[in-house]
Amino acid sequence: TPHSEPILHQINVPKSWYTIITTAPRRDPTLQTCVNSMRDAGWEPIVLSEPDSPLSDALTFHNPTRLGVWHNWLKSVRLALESDADVIMTVQDDSEFHPDSKDFAELCLWPATNCGFVSLYTPKHYTLRDDKLLRKLRKKDPNTSDTRPPGVNHIITRALWGACALVWPRVVLEHILQDPIIESWVGAVTRSRNPAIYEKRRENPHLIANSDTAIGKILNKYKYSMWFVDPSPVAHIAQYSAIGHGDNKGRRNAHRIANHTLPLLHQVPPPQVIYQIGPP
Repeated sequence: TPHSEPILHQINVPKSWYTIITTAPRRDPTLQTCVNSMRDAGWEPIVLSEPDSPLSDALTFHNPTRLGVWHNWLKSVRLALESDADVIMTVQDDSEFHPDSKDFAELCLWPATNCGFVSLYTPKHYTLRDDKLLRKLRKKDPNTSDTRPPGVNHIITRALWGACALVWPRVVLEHILQDPIIESWVGAVTRSRNPAIYEKRRENPHLIANSDTAIGKILNKYKYSMWFVDPSPVAHIAQYSAIGHGDNKGRRNAHRIANHTLPLLHQVPPPQVIYQIGPP
């Protein structure tokens, strides 16, 4: 049954979008599928490509040397900020979008005054309730579901996962790019905490990964909130990671993926209130 459409305060429909896909070599190229799905949704993406990456028919900037996950993402953001777009979406090349994704996203700009981003992709564990909270809720109601309700959910996490399709207010990206971690980030902490590993990454910046972890750290530092659309309009479609992180099963995919043959508004209720975010 379709959700009843709420009264929305359309006070910040964007003047323009800039959507950019980062791509790298992988065993099962998915870039053109990603591009096609974004076009079906109403975007015309730009591609930022690592050397020897698969090709697509989208406008592409080619890196002359390998930048790696972190620095490729940074370059994509800086390219986007050279435009006059007030909404920017950073995309990974193994994302496939529901055809209503753009129209729905524009109903979600923005769900909070401190919104850092709206993610059109929701990893499995952001759909499932925290075990501790679930036990507490089930003391009151034993039939409480182990999943959160569908919607644009505020997720509080110390370690962000799944930066497949993040929709950003321009002003937030402009702000976080000034943080010291942008230049000092050398990837997530390893179990061994061996200093030699970090030194190797500094000497070989293309080895620096975990962009989602860094993003989460910065947003938490400035108390920006993170919002995830569930069921997920984006499916994580690559079977093989471009950086050797395994397949797209378990926590590396969505628990609930929106049915791409049904209207998205019939599956996900948008926020009831939309807030303006702009320059201070």
